[in-house]
Amino acid sequence: MCIAIILSLLLCKYSYIQAYYSPSIHHLSPKLYLKYQIVSPLQRTKDLKRFSTIDTPDLAEQEKENALIERINAEVLAESGVELDQLINPSKVVNLERDIINLTEQLSISGDVEKEQIQNKIDKKRSTLAIEKRAVMRNWLKNLFVGQSVLAGVISFLMVYNIVPGYEGNLPLAGQVLGFWMWWLFIIPSLRARKPSTAEKDALNIAFVGSPLLSLALPAATKDVALIWWANAAVVAASYVYAYFIKQPEEVSQEVEQEAGGGVLLKVLKALDYGSGQERGARK
Repeated sequence: MCIAIILSLLLCKYSYIQAYYSPSIHHLSPKLYLKYQIVSPLQRTKDLKRFSTIDTPDLAEQEKENALIERINAEVLAESGVELDQLINPSKVVNLERDIINLTEQLSISGDVEKEQIQNKIDKKRSTLAIEKRAVMRNWLKNLFVGQSVLAGVISFLMVYNIVPGYEGNLPLAGQVLGFWMWWLFIIPSLRARKPSTAEKDALNIAFVGSPLLSLALPAATKDVALIWWANAAVVAASYVYAYFIKQPEEVSQEVEQEAGGGVLLKVLKALDYGSGQERGARK
């Protein structure tokens, strides 16, 4: 994160120097090869297979996993009136259910002493599971995330235009660069954290990948941090248009997943993706 911001700062500095000493700006042409993977949580019952935390080529095991998630989704819907993806920690619920199943199987083949220990573990996990199944993201929390996103947008706007109260015209270039990076650091993640609908989630997934690429590339071509801020805004708006009106949400999700790859950035995106519902309890 810091490296990306520093790189943008250096590129902006480069643009300023070139504009001052030369009648034309010599554009840099950095080649950026980023592999990414967006792990989408359960959006609808028909998307259950995308929610599995087990990656196995065994079709039988995968079908078993999908059936487990479908059952859990139905139970959560009956108990709480919401689908699995609307819980605070859906992956933790799935993992707890899986652990209980495994422990129950062990119970039938264990001795008397071991049975008591295993039963205690099962009871403890069932108690935790009951709490997690009721941990639904409430509307006030969703509104809080929206407010956080709006506030971050206003602050970032003031930063790129160098009109932050108390620093009018004197905000360091690093602060202005941070202004357009706030799209990726706070605005988009805050919107994703509130567990939006399928189409909006897909739109924000696209924006979450496109925004940092744009913020890294544009400083090589322009010294105008406000222009880069508006370019990020345009990417977010275009992502919404694409997800809602050009392609069906399911097709967008499949495209993102098919283009996805592994690598270091995958771990970074998972760490930042606190809106996916996998921030606690997900298996590695």
